[in-house]
Amino acid sequence: MVMQRSPLQDLKIIDLSSVLAGPMTANMFSELGAKVLRIENAKTGGDSTRTWLREGEHYDEEVSSYHASANYNKTIVQKDLSLPDDHQWLMQELEDADVLIGNFSPIVQEKLNLRLDDLRKIHPKLIVGWISTYPDDRNRPAYDAVLQAETGWMSINGEIGKPPLKIPVAIIDVFTSHQLRAGILTALLHKQSNQKGSLVEVFLVEAALAAQVNQSSYALNQKVNPSPMGSAHPNICPYGDLVECKGGDYLLFAVGTDVQYLRLAEVLNEPRMLADSFRTNPQRVIHRTTLIDILQDVCRQYYALSLHEKLTAANIPCARVQGILDAFKEQPHMTHETVIDNTSFLVGKTTCFHLESNT
Repeated sequence: MVMQRSPLQDLKIIDLSSVLAGPMTANMFSELGAKVLRIENAKTGGDSTRTWLREGEHYDEEVSSYHASANYNKTIVQKDLSLPDDHQWLMQELEDADVLIGNFSPIVQEKLNLRLDDLRKIHPKLIVGWISTYPDDRNRPAYDAVLQAETGWMSINGEIGKPPLKIPVAIIDVFTSHQLRAGILTALLHKQSNQKGSLVEVFLVEAALAAQVNQSSYALNQKVNPSPMGSAHPNICPYGDLVECKGGDYLLFAVGTDVQYLRLAEVLNEPRMLADSFRTNPQRVIHRTTLIDILQDVCRQYYALSLHEKLTAANIPCARVQGILDAFKEQPHMTHETVIDNTSFLVGKTTCFHLESNT
C-alpha cells in the first residue's frame, strides 16, 4: 500500500475473540494502521492457540507460530473479565473504542456480564463485530473441522473412491474473517453518515456455505451432491489437472479457454490433442480421462522446470507444485518479522491489496 497516512490509524479496536477468525479480522485492521487492544483470558494463560505447537516447535515457548500468525501488531493483555476490576477496566476501554470484535456465546456473555444488547445501549456509537456459530443455536460450539464436515467441504475434497479430506487450513475461519471484515468496513462507512454504531454478526456455518460458489450453485440446481475430483476442476479441463514430469515433480495446468488449449497443443506438438473430442471445453470435460492420459504421456518426457518455462513463454497458464516456503522465497515482501511476548516470529501478511490514494 502506498499511502502518506493510513485512513485507519485513528481507529481503536478491542479484540476479545479467540482462536482464528476474530483475531485474523483484528489483525487486518492492525496492518492497516488501527490500534488494536487484544484481551486474552488470564484464567487459561491466554488464547488456546498459544499451546497449539506443531512437532518441531519448542514446547517451552509461551506463544506458537499459530498464535503469532493472527496476533501481531497488537497490544496484548491478559484479563479475567469475571473479576469486577478487570470488567470495569474493559468498560473504560470501550468508552473511546470504535470497534469491538468477539465470539463469546450467549451463555458466556451472560456469565461475564457482556450481553451485546447492553453493550450497544451503553455505547451507541460502537461497532460490534461478532462471530457466532449457528443461527438457530448460538450456544452450540462450532469448530472448523466440524464445519468442513457438516457443510460439504470435506465431501468435495479428496479423490474418487477415497475417504473425504479436510482442507489443511482452518478455511471456514478464514472465510468467516473475510465476511466480518467486509461487514465492519460497511458499518464504518455507515457510521460516517449517521454517527451510529452497528452490530455485524457473522455465522460460521453461513460463511462456509457462501464460500462454495459454483459448487453450491450446481448442487442446488441439479439436486445432486458434487463428487470429489482431486485437484481437477468440475467445469474446465485441463484446469487443476496434474501431470508428473521427469524427476517426479508435478505440473498443474490452468487452461481456461479454447484458444489457450490450442496453443498448448501447438507448444507440446501433440496431434492427438487436436482430435474433435477435445475441440471445445465441454467436450474436454467429457473426455477428461483420455486427455489427461495424453498429457501425462507427453509431459513425462520433460522436467517440470523446463516445461514450465516453455509453456509460460507461450502464455499458457500452468504452475510447478512447490512448497509454502518456496512460495514465500519468491514473494519475500509477504514475510515480515514480529515479536510477541519477547519471542521473535516470521509471519506471512494477511493484508495484500495495494492502495494508492490521490493527493
